[in-house]
Amino acid sequence: SDAVARPALCGFWNRWVGGKTGDRIFMGSKQSSKALIEPNHWPPDKLCKVSASDRTPLCVMLTTGAMNPIHRGHVYMLHSAADRLRAAGYYVLGAYVSPSHDSYVQPKATRLGTFGLSASFRLAIARRAVEADPLVSVGSWEALYDGAWLDFPVVCAELAKVAGRLASGAQVF
Repeated sequence: SDAVARPALCGFWNRWVGGKTGDRIFMGSKQSSKALIEPNHWPPDKLCKVSASDRTPLCVMLTTGAMNPIHRGHVYMLHSAADRLRAAGYYVLGAYVSPSHDSYVQPKATRLGTFGLSASFRLAIARRAVEADPLVSVGSWEALYDGAWLDFPVVCAELAKVAGRLASGAQVF
């Protein structure tokens, strides 16, 4: 809806960009994925609460991708999808952007001759981009996974496990 706040990156992105094409850009030190493991990769703080007696189908939305960097279009897409799902009769509990693993992003950036932002940096700017958004949170499980890049169905299944614990019967789209 038009009343929903649309977050902007403001000057945050511009303050951090530097280097030459093909460089990886880090915020802070260069840390391995193992050093970045978080206790909750799918923060539930923005998920809506529902009563157990409600028969409306529940869903959580997910979008993955390089997010190199995240931009308003990523967030707007989730709000548009939420509007469509609500119109179809779903109760939208929340939405997640999930920046992809470095093993996907870095080769893609090299192939395209552009900046390859590190997972830790992409997560940090994604969090800044959605901090005031009432619907969208940042999932870090995919970006910080200890191993290789995971495709969408695997990330979706991991979120579905968490969503199922938080709201029985919730589907992930």
